[in-house]
Amino acid sequence: MKSYMHNEKSVIYQMTEKSFLDSLNSNGITPIELPELDPAYRIFRYTKDNSEKYACVKNFGEYEAIYLTESYPEDGFKALMEDIEGQIKGEKPTKLQTRFELALIKAQETADRYIKEKYPEKYLAWGLVYPPDVQKEWESMVKLGLHYYGYDSKNITRIDIPGIDFEYIQKILAG
Repeated sequence: MKSYMHNEKSVIYQMTEKSFLDSLNSNGITPIELPELDPAYRIFRYTKDNSEKYACVKNFGEYEAIYLTESYPEDGFKALMEDIEGQIKGEKPTKLQTRFELALIKAQETADRYIKEKYPEKYLAWGLVYPPDVQKEWESMVKLGLHYYGYDSKNITRIDIPGIDFEYIQKILAG
């Protein structure tokens, strides 16, 4: 058993030959299986020592990888497993991205594809600044993408989004 961190929460990881369900059942615990249909793993919620716990069990034939945590990860168990597996290989824990960050990335990727198709001679694969006319069009596409995900210049001020350049985002959304 080894302890790791995911989204600033502790996760116990272990690889075992014993069945996790058999271990719980032999201790008088009958877990609730949560509705995750990915065949690669199963998620259980159970109570132990008057505390709710979660287990993600990934079966490898005769072995099981078990990820134990006291809260359901905000980004899901697939992201938790990928993060822990990366840490086992020596990588740093991943940072939880906000919904806005994910929407911004998608909007920027879409705008990049649009510019690449419309202005192949002006497309910048390395993220440098476009000529002013193309940059304005790129920003308009990003604004459209953010609107698609429900963000505009008014509601962006009503939520806390750590780690963003608020002035830059306001400039794009106001444009």
